[in-house]
Amino acid sequence: MRTVSIHLLLLLCSVARCQSIYTADRWQWGMGLTAATLNFHQNGITGFCFPVSYNLIQSEHSSLSLGTNLKIGTEDENGLLFPVVIGAAFASAVDPNLDPSLNHQVAVYADFPLLLHYNFGVGAHRSFRSSTDNRGFYIGGGFTQTFTGYTSPKTGQAAQTDFRAWVADGGLRFRLNTSTGLDLGLAISQPFRAPIGPIDRPLLFQFNIALISL
Repeated sequence: MRTVSIHLLLLLCSVARCQSIYTADRWQWGMGLTAATLNFHQNGITGFCFPVSYNLIQSEHSSLSLGTNLKIGTEDENGLLFPVVIGAAFASAVDPNLDPSLNHQVAVYADFPLLLHYNFGVGAHRSFRSSTDNRGFYIGGGFTQTFTGYTSPKTGQAAQTDFRAWVADGGLRFRLNTSTGLDLGLAISQPFRAPIGPIDRPLLFQFNIALISL
């Protein structure tokens, strides 16, 4: 009886350990850069992106995941002032008279999507079974809450706005080594409302490049 109990205890410990590994294999995360624009209409967005996802269903070479791709950055007329804004933000901590908005030429950008993806090949999941794949792709969509800006044609300054939107996105993934991959993604968001400032039929185009866990 004691032998059976010991064997049963070892079996339960093994199952618990496997379940823990199996669950960890379902998570994926990364960090990278993003660039975006509303209709290429005198506005550009640059910043950081943070993709995170969890596989709801997974097979040997594919998966269905639920996740997000959080983004934070700035918007200005040309989309080139993000590094300047970061420097100005640090400098304003020393000199309160400095204006991180660069005289209202810059607006804050943040994006909080909820996305459902079909994944194939690299990035589908992190188990050893997909380690022979060197390329992969994903496609899907969802909805998002976006905070951004646009350059006002009347004042020439950045005006802050926000909207909810539908999102369609997809991308390619490439293996860099055993634990890291490169994610190249494209997303298009269609706001629930229109117009957005001077833009009658707004579409937000986003391009992301990120390093992801494999």
